[in-house]
Amino acid sequence: MTEEEKVIISIPDTLQDGSFRFIRLKKKQKEPLDTKWQTVNNFSFNDPEIISHLKNCGNYGVICADNDVCILDADEYQRLKEIGALSLFEGQTFTVRTGSDKGERYHYYFRCNWFF
Repeated sequence: MTEEEKVIISIPDTLQDGSFRFIRLKKKQKEPLDTKWQTVNNFSFNDPEIISHLKNCGNYGVICADNDVCILDADEYQRLKEIGALSLFEGQTFTVRTGSDKGERYHYYFRCNWFF
């Protein structure tokens, strides 16, 4: 196992407040590992299924269980920054850098009622 493969992914404390559910993703992909992830195969942050998956170097996706939370997936971070789109979120979000090796990519978590 390489050093990169030994890194165990953990769920940030901020995402452990009950507003989110988690799904298992295929290794180095955004594709769900499980079927019916929208309704059945999603987990709380402390569920043994997701914990085991993370301990085995698995990745996870986030589902908003709280309808008041939105996630902006900024895969084109540099372009969004250039056009000023991200200035709306500065200081108002919880931000996570995603695990991509294809440049800077982030997820911005914010309350939808703040924005709209």
